[in-house]
Order: sequence, then structure tokens, then C-alpha cells
Amino acid sequence: VPATTTSMSVTATPAGIASAGNTVIAATVRANSGTASPNGSVSFTLGGTTLGSASLTGSGGSATAAVTVNGSQLAAGNNTITASYGGSGGFAASAGTVTVTVGAGVSNTTTSVAANPGAITTNSTTTLTASVTAAGGTPSGQVTFVVGSVTLGAATLAGSGATATGSLTVAGSRLAVGTNTI
Repeated sequence: VPATTTSMSVTATPAGIASAGNTVIAATVRANSGTASPNGSVSFTLGGTTLGSASLTGSGGSATAAVTVNGSQLAAGNNTITASYGGSGGFAASAGTVTVTVGAGVSNTTTSVAANPGAITTNSTTTLTASVTAAGGTPSGQVTFVVGSVTLGAATLAGSGATATGSLTVAGSRLAVGTNTI
């Protein structure tokens, strides 16, 4: 039986960091047919240097693996990071890349998330608001809201000064019963 082909998308959050900052590199491997999810692990490399590896988790035909990379592991400027899935359990190998920029002009940020209302039923909604504060300048771009390995959606940051916010309304049916860490 031939292996099921896979495709990969890779993201860096944030894509620009200071040399003392961190970024989360996430690789999502999708089966190109069927509903079974790829398994195994993904390796993350920069040139010939391994930055880390992580096990895939997910369902519904896709799975995600992520590692945190510190800016000190990268060179100043643009760094192309490769995520490689070697294939496993009947799934074929795939790979993808993402660029992370490390520079003095990039500010470290802190992010907080609030839910309003904080408690909902599966038949109601909540608005998630991410507040991003930068050490210098106004944050811009997008924030992605994730629970476990499921992406709930993204919002564009808006604001002035050192803080910008982005909001997303989420149906309770998209969340697990109980406490969800977003």
C-alpha cells in the first residue's frame, strides 16, 4: 500500500524577534487524502543546525508540532528555518520553511488574552481579546488564537502607543467543555 502523501505549512509567531526574544515555530502536516492524522515527529533546522524536534498531535487529517526558538540561536537578519517530517505510519514525508527576522529594530513583546464573557455555554459566544505590548513602537500584524492544537482564528492588531489589540468572537461549540487555555 503506498504511503498517503502529506503537505506542510510552517508559521513563526512572532516572525520578527529581538536577539533576546523567543518565537514559536509550528509545523502543520496534513494528509492529502483521508481523515487519519499524520503521526511521528517534525525536526526544525537552520542550515545544518538542529533547533529542536517535536511530536505531532492532532485529528481530522492534520497534526501540528511546535518548538520555541530563542533569538540567540539565530543570526541577525533573516533566517530560513526548515521543518521536516520524515513520514511515519503510512504517511509520506514533507517539508516546509518559514523566515524569522532577528534584529535590533525588532522589539520584544508581551501578550495577554482576555475572554468576555469568561464562562459560556456551547450555544453562546465569547470575544477573545489579545493585548500585545511592545518595548518600543506600536505592535502590528496579526494574533492567532489557538486552543491545544486547534487554531480558532486570527485577528489584525490595531492600536497606538506601545499596545495594540486584536479580537475574535468564538462559538462555545468550538471549545471543549471545562477550562480552555488559549
